[in-house]
Amino acid sequence: MTGYELATNYKECLDALLNEDDESTTEAYLETLNMLEDSIEDKAENTCHVIKELERQSDFLASEIKRLQAMKKSIDGNAKRVTEMLDNWLKVADIEKLQTPHYRIGYRKSVRTVILDESKVPKRFIVMTPKISLTDVKEYLKEHSKCKFARLEETKNLNIK
Repeated sequence: MTGYELATNYKECLDALLNEDDESTTEAYLETLNMLEDSIEDKAENTCHVIKELERQSDFLASEIKRLQAMKKSIDGNAKRVTEMLDNWLKVADIEKLQTPHYRIGYRKSVRTVILDESKVPKRFIVMTPKISLTDVKEYLKEHSKCKFARLEETKNLNIK
């Protein structure tokens, strides 16, 4: 297999890994990467290229998500302000219902709960989800070598620079 063919195989796998949502198809491409016949150094080099490109794409998507979330927040705020403006127009005109060619506008009654003083709310109404602090547990285990609820486990994490 030539260097060009090898690079092509890795490129095809990268393209597939970037575009596939189906886990079984992804597994097939990972198996293809695994079966490529080449030295471990070349395989590692090209696989690191694939990993770095996947990480770059993931970072790009994360920034796009933030950008789109900010845009959504802005649009939601605009919709709320325009709704409040319409509400104000209807109240000033003392209109409860209005029919237009495309919309029926009106008010519906609802009941909402308003907390006046959070410090006076009985505990039975306060819901908290317990969360384990792994950092605190880790520090505890470093000081007390044995306990029944957790243990420290040494692992090795692959680092690509």
